[in-house]
Order: sequence, then structure tokens, then C-alpha cells
Amino acid sequence: MAEVITLNGIDIEFDEEVFKSIPSEALDELIGGIGDDTPEEVLGDDVTRMTREGHIMSDMTNWYSILHRKWNSRAGNKITKITIHHMAGNLSKSQMESCVYNPNRQMSCTYAIYSDGTVECFVGEQFRSWCSSSWDNDKNAITIEVANNSLAPNWTVSEKAYKKLIALCADICKRNGITPKYTGKPSGSLTVHQMFSNTNCPGPYLLKLHQNGTIERDIIAAMNPKKEEPKTETKVLYKVQVGAYAVKANAEAQLAKLKKAGFGGEIVEVKQ
Repeated sequence: MAEVITLNGIDIEFDEEVFKSIPSEALDELIGGIGDDTPEEVLGDDVTRMTREGHIMSDMTNWYSILHRKWNSRAGNKITKITIHHMAGNLSKSQMESCVYNPNRQMSCTYAIYSDGTVECFVGEQFRSWCSSSWDNDKNAITIEVANNSLAPNWTVSEKAYKKLIALCADICKRNGITPKYTGKPSGSLTVHQMFSNTNCPGPYLLKLHQNGTIERDIIAAMNPKKEEPKTETKVLYKVQVGAYAVKANAEAQLAKLKKAGFGGEIVEVKQ
């Protein structure tokens, strides 16, 4: 006997025993997002990640949708790459979920970043997503789909989406010991979909940022933020002026009075 739940208009069918094994709190989070009580597993001094329903994800994750089952084991292969894709549209959360949950589309991704900068996890980092048309790439890659805020020909992304992309990539690189490097070849640690398939992905905008080194430099900068130099106190001097005279003799007379009274001073010539 099967159980059916509807997520964003899509009916998802579960085996009765599988459905019973999913806690009600987990179903609430899958539909409503991650709450403030998300447990975190500390890795190192200042880097964290979350484990939700057996899926490991960045603590930058706002949502997770993992009921589609579109992933495989990495077969012991380590995470050594990041592959940035574009959505070929300004997809919303529900639209992206509809794509992944569509049984006629054999695709998934590790993360999706929307134009407002929010992040959704579709496949745990320890699993291989179905994203790059290449087993050899996906077995080592974290794959990220980024929403476009404009369509052809440029396929640009929003500033919020780009900033979150860089922050997420920096987080992934730090946790997995990856040095971000785009070489234009599949062997680099930053790869793109069109290396493995006849596609325009990730579009001209993101591709150019790869090719001119911007994405690589921005990730490295995010991994190594500059520490602010401590501000040094500025010395403040207070000068006392007794007077200003058009006739030099008058100025000399006033200076003589000051010295007689025990005060120092000097005459400074100021041209008007």
C-alpha cells in the first residue's frame, strides 16, 4: 500500500513503510524550510555543516528537498570539484522543485541558489547528484544551479545570488580542502557543464567570470577575509592665537608682552 503527499503541486508516492519512517517534523521542514532549531555538527574551529535526514549540507542552506531519490553513491570518491550551472531562467523555489521532482527529467543538483540569495539543498554532499552529464565529473563535484535574473543572450545572475554563490563555494572549499582553480579543462577544480555536454550552461555571464578569473579570485578572497587593521589614535593639538595684526610692529609689541608675562610665542606671516 502506498502513501501520497503533495509537494508544490506534485504528488509523491511512498512505500508505506518508508513513509512511516519519516518523522512528522522532517516532513514539516521539507515543505516549510529549516527552522532555528537546526542541529549543527562542528567541523574544526569555525566551520559547521548540517545533517538532515542523513544528508550532509552547508549551514547556509535555507531549504532542503530530498524526497526525489535522484542521487547515487560517490563510490568512495572524494569531493574535489565544484560545478556551477545556470537554471536558464529565474526559477522560483517551487519551479525548481517541480523540475527535480518531475519523473520524466533525470536531473538533480546538490544546491540551488535563487535570485533572492536563498539556498536549497536537493542532494546531500556525500552523494553524487545527476547534474553535469558526466559520471566522472559528478562523482567528485558539488553541483550548484544558479537562477538567472535575465534571459538570453547574457543569462546574468543577481548580485544577491552571486554573493551567496561565492560564499557557498568558499564554505565548500574550506571544508573539503579544495583550492579553487578554473583551467578551462575538466581536470580543474572549477568545472562547467559545457565541458561535458553540448549545452550553453552556465551561460555567457558566468562563463566569462570563470574565464577572466573573477570567480576564482572571489572564492579565494572569501576563504581568506582580510583582518581589519586596528585604528591608531590621532593626536589632536590645540593652538591659541592671541591676535592678528596688519602692522608687523604691533605684532612684535604683542609678542614682547607675552614673553614678559612668561609665555612663549612666535610670529607667523600669513598672506591674504
